[in-house]
Amino acid sequence: MLNTWRPQSVFVNYAKDPTSDHVAVNAAVRAALRAYGRPVTVFEYPVWIGTIASSTLNSLACLGDVIGVMREALAAHASQMQRLENQDEWRTLSDLSGGDFVGRLLAD
Repeated sequence: MLNTWRPQSVFVNYAKDPTSDHVAVNAAVRAALRAYGRPVTVFEYPVWIGTIASSTLNSLACLGDVIGVMREALAAHASQMQRLENQDEWRTLSDLSGGDFVGRLLAD
Protein backbone atom coordinates (compact mmCIF):
# COMPACT_ATOMS: atom_id res chain seq x y z
CA MET A 1 0.00 0.00 0.00
CA LEU A 2 2.83 2.42 0.78
CA ASN A 3 4.37 1.84 -2.65
CA THR A 4 1.01 2.54 -4.29
CA TRP A 5 0.10 5.65 -2.28
CA ARG A 6 3.64 7.02 -1.69
CA PRO A 7 2.58 9.11 1.31
CA GLN A 8 4.52 12.11 2.53
CA SER A 9 2.92 11.82 5.95
CA VAL A 10 1.15 9.15 7.99
CA PHE A 11 -1.12 9.52 11.02
CA VAL A 12 -0.98 6.76 13.62
CA ASN A 13 -2.03 6.16 17.22
CA TYR A 14 0.25 7.61 19.91
CA ALA A 15 3.01 5.08 20.76
CA LYS A 16 2.44 5.51 24.50
CA ASP A 17 -1.34 5.16 24.37
CA PRO A 18 -2.49 3.09 27.35
CA THR A 19 -4.22 0.44 25.22
CA SER A 20 -2.19 -2.46 23.84
CA ASP A 21 -3.96 -2.57 20.47
CA HIS A 22 -3.06 1.07 19.79
CA VAL A 23 0.57 0.43 20.76
CA ALA A 24 0.62 -2.58 18.40
CA VAL A 25 -0.81 -0.53 15.52
CA ASN A 26 1.87 2.12 16.04
CA ALA A 27 4.61 -0.53 16.02
CA ALA A 28 3.21 -2.16 12.87
CA VAL A 29 2.99 1.15 11.01
CA ARG A 30 6.54 2.09 11.99
CA ALA A 31 7.83 -1.34 10.89
CA ALA A 32 6.07 -0.94 7.54
CA LEU A 33 7.58 2.52 7.11
CA ARG A 34 11.08 1.21 7.87
CA ALA A 35 10.61 -1.49 5.22
CA TYR A 36 9.26 1.12 2.79
CA GLY A 37 12.51 3.03 3.15
CA ARG A 38 11.36 6.43 1.92
CA PRO A 39 11.13 9.54 4.09
CA VAL A 40 7.66 9.89 5.62
CA THR A 41 6.63 12.29 8.37
CA VAL A 42 4.82 10.43 11.15
CA PHE A 43 2.15 12.23 13.15
CA GLU A 44 0.97 10.43 16.27
CA TYR A 45 -2.46 11.25 17.62
CA PRO A 46 -3.66 10.51 21.13
CA VAL A 47 -6.95 8.66 21.41
CA TRP A 48 -7.08 8.57 25.20
CA ILE A 49 -5.88 12.16 25.43
CA GLY A 50 -6.94 12.55 29.05
CA THR A 51 -4.13 10.21 30.06
CA ILE A 52 -1.35 12.07 28.24
CA ALA A 53 0.58 15.06 29.55
CA SER A 54 -0.22 18.07 27.37
CA SER A 55 3.50 18.88 27.18
CA THR A 56 3.98 15.91 24.83
CA LEU A 57 1.58 17.37 22.25
CA ASN A 58 3.49 19.55 19.81
CA SER A 59 1.47 19.84 16.59
CA LEU A 60 -2.01 20.55 15.34
CA ALA A 61 -3.36 19.36 12.01
CA CYS A 62 -6.41 20.44 10.05
CA LEU A 63 -8.51 17.32 9.53
CA GLY A 64 -11.21 18.86 7.36
CA ASP A 65 -10.42 16.63 4.39
CA VAL A 66 -10.71 13.41 6.40
CA ILE A 67 -13.25 14.22 9.09
CA GLY A 68 -15.92 12.09 7.38
CA VAL A 69 -13.63 9.06 7.41
CA MET A 70 -12.81 9.68 11.06
CA ARG A 71 -16.51 9.83 11.94
CA GLU A 72 -17.10 6.54 10.11
CA ALA A 73 -14.22 4.97 12.03
CA LEU A 74 -15.68 6.15 15.34
CA ALA A 75 -19.09 4.75 14.40
CA ALA A 76 -17.44 1.38 13.74
CA HIS A 77 -16.03 1.34 17.29
CA ALA A 78 -19.29 1.34 19.25
CA SER A 79 -17.59 -0.02 22.38
CA GLN A 80 -15.49 3.14 22.55
CA MET A 81 -18.44 5.44 21.93
CA GLN A 82 -21.10 3.88 24.16
CA ARG A 83 -20.79 2.41 27.63
CA LEU A 84 -21.50 -1.30 27.72
CA GLU A 85 -24.67 -2.26 29.55
CA ASN A 86 -24.13 -2.67 33.30
CA GLN A 87 -20.45 -1.69 32.94
CA ASP A 88 -20.15 1.61 34.81
CA GLU A 89 -16.34 1.31 34.92
CA TRP A 90 -16.16 1.01 31.09
CA ARG A 91 -14.53 4.19 29.77
CA THR A 92 -15.70 5.74 26.54
CA LEU A 93 -14.31 8.59 24.50
CA SER A 94 -17.11 10.75 25.89
CA ASP A 95 -15.49 10.40 29.32
CA LEU A 96 -12.40 12.28 28.14
CA SER A 97 -12.25 15.99 28.81
CA GLY A 98 -15.89 15.97 29.87
CA GLY A 99 -16.93 14.88 26.38
CA ASP A 100 -15.13 17.80 24.76
CA PHE A 101 -12.79 15.57 22.70
CA VAL A 102 -15.57 13.62 21.01
CA GLY A 103 -17.86 16.65 20.91
CA ARG A 104 -15.35 18.60 18.85
CA LEU A 105 -14.65 15.67 16.58
CA LEU A 106 -18.31 15.06 15.82
CA ALA A 107 -19.33 18.73 15.56
CA ASP A 108 -20.01 20.26 12.17
